[in-house]
Amino acid sequence: DKNSKQDFFDFEGTILNKHTIFKDNVVINYFGSKQYADYLNLTPTGVLSKIIVNKGRHSIESMTKKRHIKIIALSGLQMETLSSYVGGEIRLALYFDGEKYIPVSGLSFSGDIKEALENLEMSKELIDQFDYCGPKIIKLKGMKII
Repeated sequence: DKNSKQDFFDFEGTILNKHTIFKDNVVINYFGSKQYADYLNLTPTGVLSKIIVNKGRHSIESMTKKRHIKIIALSGLQMETLSSYVGGEIRLALYFDGEKYIPVSGLSFSGDIKEALENLEMSKELIDQFDYCGPKIIKLKGMKII
């Protein structure tokens, strides 16, 4: 989406337009640079300067009542679309035991990306920072924590 009147094209010269990537928790489009699109034989969208995600249906309060891990920092997120793998190394997180938060680190998580997207929960509360505007909290269910 255009952030300002100057954002009509990206640094590669690709014209920027609004693109819907997800609809009803289903990926309906891809986005990326001309180079990325050429590798995958797709129409380039350009390097989008801001990702805007619609708000979800759940309140943060309802999403955080039960035991959960709130990830603060990841070393990286790995996704392998052919095998439907998603995972990452958790550098810092807060574990909620039902009563209080406890700092934890040195964990990894993994799961099935298709299953995670089908059961994704997004908060009604929004955050607008840097190159992202969307749900403040996104909850992935069914992840294995190691």
